[in-house]
Amino acid sequence: MYSKLVAEPLVESTVAGSALTAKAGEQIYAVGEHHWASLSPQRGRTLKIFDDLPACQAALPNGPPPRLVMIDVCGQTDRVVDFVYQVRSDSALANTQLLLLAEEQQLVELMPLFRGVADIDFAVAASSSELLRQRIGHLLAMPAQHADHENSPVRLQVVDSVMSRLINSRRRSQQELNRVQQMLDLTAGAVAMFDLQTLKWVYGNRQAIALFLPTDAQNRPEIILTELLACFAPEALADQLERLRSGRESWCAIETLALAHGAGVAQLAQLHFLTDQCSEGVFVLSTHDVAVAHDAELPHHALHDLLTGLPNRKMLLDQVAKAIGGVKAQGGSFGLMVMDLDQFKDVNDSFGHVGGDSLLCQVGQLLSATAGENDLVARLGDDDFAVLFSLPQNRQAVWHKVDQIAQALQRQFIIEDRKLEIGASMGVVHYPTDGEDEQTLLRHAEIASFLAKRDGLGIVAFEQQQEQTNHDQLTLKADLRQAINGGELFIHYQPKVRISDRRCVGVEALTRWVHPTRGFIPPDEFIALAERAGLIKNLTRWVIAQAVEQAARWREAGNPLCVAVNLSARNLQEPDLVAFVKDKLAEFLLPPSALQFEITESDIMADPAKAIAMIEELHGFGIEFAVDDFGTGYSSLAYLKKLRISELKIDKGFISQLNSAGDDMVIVHSTITMAHQLGIRVVAEGVEDQEIWDLLDVLECDVVQGYLISRPVSPKDLDASLAKGLTSHIN
Repeated sequence: MYSKLVAEPLVESTVAGSALTAKAGEQIYAVGEHHWASLSPQRGRTLKIFDDLPACQAALPNGPPPRLVMIDVCGQTDRVVDFVYQVRSDSALANTQLLLLAEEQQLVELMPLFRGVADIDFAVAASSSELLRQRIGHLLAMPAQHADHENSPVRLQVVDSVMSRLINSRRRSQQELNRVQQMLDLTAGAVAMFDLQTLKWVYGNRQAIALFLPTDAQNRPEIILTELLACFAPEALADQLERLRSGRESWCAIETLALAHGAGVAQLAQLHFLTDQCSEGVFVLSTHDVAVAHDAELPHHALHDLLTGLPNRKMLLDQVAKAIGGVKAQGGSFGLMVMDLDQFKDVNDSFGHVGGDSLLCQVGQLLSATAGENDLVARLGDDDFAVLFSLPQNRQAVWHKVDQIAQALQRQFIIEDRKLEIGASMGVVHYPTDGEDEQTLLRHAEIASFLAKRDGLGIVAFEQQQEQTNHDQLTLKADLRQAINGGELFIHYQPKVRISDRRCVGVEALTRWVHPTRGFIPPDEFIALAERAGLIKNLTRWVIAQAVEQAARWREAGNPLCVAVNLSARNLQEPDLVAFVKDKLAEFLLPPSALQFEITESDIMADPAKAIAMIEELHGFGIEFAVDDFGTGYSSLAYLKKLRISELKIDKGFISQLNSAGDDMVIVHSTITMAHQLGIRVVAEGVEDQEIWDLLDVLECDVVQGYLISRPVSPKDLDASLAKGLTSHIN
């Protein structure tokens, strides 16, 4: 039975300017371990406190129904769920409100279980008495059976608080992990971690990967600690590991360890056992070369890149200096090329350092196989490589070799069973015309490589004025202005598919630019340029016009697809945008539902008042708005409730890691659940494999978009894919 009866004032709460009115004899039940005594009941109400749910259940039929039941969940989720549905199925308790208290993580898991349940709200167990009083006042102010708690501000604030903590924690954890990995990569020695139970490889810095793992195993390392420590007898090693587990801090010795190439080399090896509150622990092996025992190895390590085995910057400069000396003595000329990989950061972000390192090794091997027998291939650092065409040769011969390398790089590279295509930006110099010494030649080659990357040109030969002007941005701005009207821009469309029936329900319009002389220019680059140059208005309106015209073609062909166009913060401040959109739709006899606009949270927050006014006006006309990249900005469902948002697109950073350990599953699940309760459709961006599709199906996500379905393609190619079935390959 209940343990305490309190009959003093609970809360003087005010709604719409007047004090709450209490009905004589009304009761409030409180269940669980929360310090309910800190709350005193409102005048005219009685607070009954029960030790557990069975006691509360027993009391329900024996008196007037309570006005409010407050439950401290505290680990009894199943019982609470049963209790809630029992209360809601009892017509005698139709006017009873429910308030559940739980920890933040538990609240996120609880809320989806009560989807569609009326007159229920939630609070964080750690809330102060004052906040809890306010929550109770809010509930008691709501007319029973009419309280929209699924969309209530207080409930949304709970979700926003939890999601904000999870998202920020995820960002901080990833940043801290990246910093730790970068620090370990900078250490001179190898550091590797192994699972406590299986002794399998868990993590290694770049030095450890290069030292211990064969190139073909670096993506999926399966090496076991005992293989590296084969110098120990199995019984002795097992005893040593057990001693580490039981508390010995570390073991240190000079031993001959097994290396990736099968040989052994003496290493100063240290083995540690590390543990924390979140795991059983790991074994950490750290090693350093024993220089005294292997003086002959030092020149190789000093002059070669540890990861790829290629000559490093120091050795390259030494060889360039020798080539300069040879030309001065015997005449002739030679060339030098510096190469920077395009989108290498994206590879690292998607596959981690192991995937990035695998790509670097593959590129190094390709360059070595493509370059001439007497040419020197070097890795300068990060994703920068160089080739010294050392034999005396003219400019034409150098350019021919550079072109051969560029052609060879057009092959596909394999990372974690995935095929990738990468580009490269190359800068070429020629001695003696482009520099007098090795340092100047290398610097000029790097400048040319930078310009090739910036301008999307592929290959650039150094010219003296480049060092002074570093190229003229005004030219590119003029070219973009011309491209908007001159037919150089075109649009590719990426389809969005509804999971429930696998039907294509819309497409996103994505602008592309192929410059007549510079080739393909990445969208991020020219869109940023348009923003800086004041061309974003003209660019966006060109895209809208093209999208509307294409939507009309599809509709005429019996395929009424909605086309989504991205707006920037500046577009939301254009007073004549609404009129332009209405005119374009009228020109092609299209309804407003044929067009959708995508905006980011940061675009809204740049000028909320103007953004909201623009959204309201266009929404009133019948055009839907979607919030793009949700989770990377403000991330507030409560705030979005104030806007006329029809669709929410979860950022691909959360979707790509959905099947991994971490908070991404909780964040995505909570976002989908609460968005649905607000009547907002949810799109998952960046879906690239069947497993992610299946998880999103279970989580009741509405629509997916990503490479699993289709890359952005031309209208013609999209028509062909639609004809044969966009999702025919998906199980």
